[in-house]
Amino acid sequence: MMSSIRVTDEETLRVVKEEAGFVRFEIERRLAKSLRLHGGLVKGSESLVGNVVSGNFYSAQPFGVVDGIDYCWTGFPRKVEIERIRQVHETNDIVLLTSLGVSP
Repeated sequence: MMSSIRVTDEETLRVVKEEAGFVRFEIERRLAKSLRLHGGLVKGSESLVGNVVSGNFYSAQPFGVVDGIDYCWTGFPRKVEIERIRQVHETNDIVLLTSLGVSP
């Protein structure tokens, strides 16, 4: 770690991606179970209220090299697709954002 910003090298990123995938699966599983138990049915339909939806709702911006320090895979959010998230919420779905962003 340089200063107060973590430097994420390739090996660390590999481990973080594995763990983030596991955590995402567990969160989706628990949210889906909760929706089944507490969500109920849409009136006039046999479908459950709400789904867990994930996707590319934001993009990331790499820090790059700052004061001679290469931050490798570390970055920050560049753009959040607020309108797309609102559209998902309008259908009673839950948006699950990953802790890992991608840079276009």
